[in-house]
Amino acid sequence: MPDTLRLAGALVAPHSHEESDLLDGDLYARLAASETVTGLWGFPAAGISIGQEALSSPSAGVLAVGGDLQVGGSISVGGGPLLSKGDDDNDLLLSGDLGVSGVAAIGGLASIDAGGRQALRVQHQTGDISVFEHGAGAYIRPTVNTATQGFAYGLTGEIEYTGAGVGSYMLALAFNCIQNGADLTWMHGVYVNLVSYSGKGSISQSHGFEVVPDYQGNKPGTFRGLYVRGHSGMNTVHGVRVEDFAGSTIRLLEIGPSTPYLRLAGGADPGANQTNLYLKEGTTLRRVQWKAGNTLGAGDKVLVLV
Repeated sequence: MPDTLRLAGALVAPHSHEESDLLDGDLYARLAASETVTGLWGFPAAGISIGQEALSSPSAGVLAVGGDLQVGGSISVGGGPLLSKGDDDNDLLLSGDLGVSGVAAIGGLASIDAGGRQALRVQHQTGDISVFEHGAGAYIRPTVNTATQGFAYGLTGEIEYTGAGVGSYMLALAFNCIQNGADLTWMHGVYVNLVSYSGKGSISQSHGFEVVPDYQGNKPGTFRGLYVRGHSGMNTVHGVRVEDFAGSTIRLLEIGPSTPYLRLAGGADPGANQTNLYLKEGTTLRRVQWKAGNTLGAGDKVLVLV
């Protein structure tokens, strides 16, 4: 079909042509005569133009395409642009909502999962990237502009096991970070950057990592909030490494109830003969420090290892 053909105004239907009529090459003539075509094509009731600039439907009709749809300009529904061509001839921009009831595959290496095990499959190979132009399989950046109190997520979801097969495994988030090329400067499993801008609102709490057990039914035989498995042949290893902070009250480690069993203070070096380690003795949190044996006095506590 030439891309210069444009039909302005409504399409009326004095009679219709069946799908077989499309095979004789006279679709151009049928549309020029303001006729409808049934079968492969179902057109909205009014307001269609086909051509370089637009294909629009101000009414609530339906455009059904049995084969390929080539858009030279834009498709508008309800008075606003819905689909339009980007700067690249291979780009198609969607300004409205997209509902996918089947399986979606995104990326030049992606294929549809015929078994339906993956609802969304992204397989992509980047070109050249830099520290300023990052490579990512998926980039998500919602901007939460709400005038009311809300609860916002960058990425949220859940997985629920309802099968009858026993001995299965579940992971809420599973991802492999694989080195398969030249030298890397660093390789992290999880990286979260918490940002606030000067002059903006206050922040009551901020957690870098939080785990909330909610086992209302059966409880796990063993629970670990953080589990780092060992590995042989390593060089320098820090199972847990927390750098020091500056502030009024710094506790680099605190374990237990409101009066903890163990506390490790930070923010400053301890005083002479003292440590930043606190241990709970009975119901009292006591600071670990030392005295020479010949200077012990009444009321002094002596730590004995048994």
